[in-house]
Amino acid sequence: DLFYSGFVYGNFLLGCLLLNILLLFFVFIPLPKAKKRMYFNYIIHKCASYILWVTYNLKVTSSRKSKLNSEHPSIIVSNHNSFVDIILMLQLHPKIVFSVKDWVYNSPFFGLFIRYSGYICIRDGIGSKIEIIQQRLAEGYSVVIFPEGTRSPSSNMLRFHKGAFYAAQQLGVAIQPIAISGLDYVIPKGDMIFKPGTVRYQVLDLITPESDCFNLRLGLLSKEVKSRIQFAVNEGRNHINTSKVLGERVIRNYRYKGPVIEWYVKIKWRLERDNFQFYDK
Repeated sequence: DLFYSGFVYGNFLLGCLLLNILLLFFVFIPLPKAKKRMYFNYIIHKCASYILWVTYNLKVTSSRKSKLNSEHPSIIVSNHNSFVDIILMLQLHPKIVFSVKDWVYNSPFFGLFIRYSGYICIRDGIGSKIEIIQQRLAEGYSVVIFPEGTRSPSSNMLRFHKGAFYAAQQLGVAIQPIAISGLDYVIPKGDMIFKPGTVRYQVLDLITPESDCFNLRLGLLSKEVKSRIQFAVNEGRNHINTSKVLGERVIRNYRYKGPVIEWYVKIKWRLERDNFQFYDK
């Protein structure tokens, strides 16, 4: 586990170092800034895809990815369990930027290149950044906002803040909900150790300005979107939590408790795994 975690973090830091080095070259390329930003975000997208690809104990599956309309920028909202959520979003499409907290914006590891890439610092709240969000949308970028505001420690989401929905209503732009399942186990909040696991993300139906719920009061709209994402998160957990996946978790609970019981549980699970799957169904 320690080696695996070090491998994942090492690749992440290596990617940050590479992007910071590339940034030095991009600054001096004689092209319009918007053009350079587009190319640089494409490289970030490829780096994110690479990190997920080399994270060999993490299986990523998707559902209804075709519903993601990259041709028309939107405000993307999702549940938030770990920093892997960000990497998962970045690999969806090159024209995606994030709203980020102050410490992220000024980070010595990735602050420079995310500022260059057009990420939006929400130090004073999303309401004060409407014009910048509008500018990014006009440039063709979708803006990712995590409405919980911080990582939730489990698959049960925290209360949704209203900023993302306020921005969507003010700008008349569609809301694209995405539900992510499984990361609350793989790398939960407060834990630094990566565990092998399966992650599933599901692209939900787009909420356009013509949708019935779009013009609801902000509190009702945020609750409606949260309800849809939570339902999809639970659905995703039921989809990935097969006896094979949960078996690994069961066996982990018996490690370091003596070789006899550990081996007994491993053998018992191999013999009974199909039965457990049958009972679950």
